[in-house]
Amino acid sequence: DKTAHTGVEGLYACGEATGGMHGADRIGGLSSANGIVFGRIAGASAALAAQKEPETALKADIALPHYGIATTDAEHLTHSLKHTMSTYCMINRTETGLSEALHELEGLKTEATTLSTQKAQDSEVAALARLQSQIQLAQEMVKAMRKRTASLGSHYRAD
Repeated sequence: DKTAHTGVEGLYACGEATGGMHGADRIGGLSSANGIVFGRIAGASAALAAQKEPETALKADIALPHYGIATTDAEHLTHSLKHTMSTYCMINRTETGLSEALHELEGLKTEATTLSTQKAQDSEVAALARLQSQIQLAQEMVKAMRKRTASLGSHYRAD
């Protein structure tokens, strides 16, 4: 609705989840307006709703890793992640390419685990948590792309 409420108690939406102004043929940079405009509305609405709710214990759904990763290693793996996604998951997609992307992402996940160390500074723990989250998000995005076999707008399957 106009306050970004989804109809699900406590859940507000922004960005492309709001339906977007550009549909299937949008250019990536144009979705920034959806995130900025509707993100502000959703954030303000969620904050107002939270102020009205009684204080409850926070539920820790996400466990931070007990290990960390060196900044240079995290930067290298992040660069590899970006390369994989830009090579196989942009406008022109194929099943073969998406399968290769999942394979490479699994390799990055394994490499991140291999490079992690137990004696880590907070910044290194945060770097590993961020990297693991980015890899997991990328994997879920690729899985969704594999399910979308139809070509819509400027996004198309070449196979």
